[in-house]
Amino acid sequence: MAARLIAKGVKPGLKESVKTFMVSAIWHGFYPYYYYMFFLCGVVVELAKDIYRARILFEFIPASMRHFVGNIVTLIFLNYLGTSFGLLSFEKGGNLAKGTNYIIMVLMIGSLVMSKSLGMVGYA
Repeated sequence: MAARLIAKGVKPGLKESVKTFMVSAIWHGFYPYYYYMFFLCGVVVELAKDIYRARILFEFIPASMRHFVGNIVTLIFLNYLGTSFGLLSFEKGGNLAKGTNYIIMVLMIGSLVMSKSLGMVGYA
């Protein structure tokens, strides 16, 4: 019988997303920056779920702009994570973070913390 990550009928949260991505990091190899990048992937997935669940809060933005902004932000995050995937070492990854003034990392983690602490999904 296979072990379950979560109980049947329970929605996965941040811990489960991060655990899943950590297994993926191990699967891809033992380069140190993989673990950091896959951790951020778990954060982005959880943030995307929160934003989707609270989408009613963004109705004040015109529909055409909502899609455009959503696509641009998604492309920025995915390009940053994709670039991080190829860096392999903390030295190269640190240079990327420093070159972008750490703004992408701060936006990803800060947005998730803000979403969770303000109860954005529950409010929506």
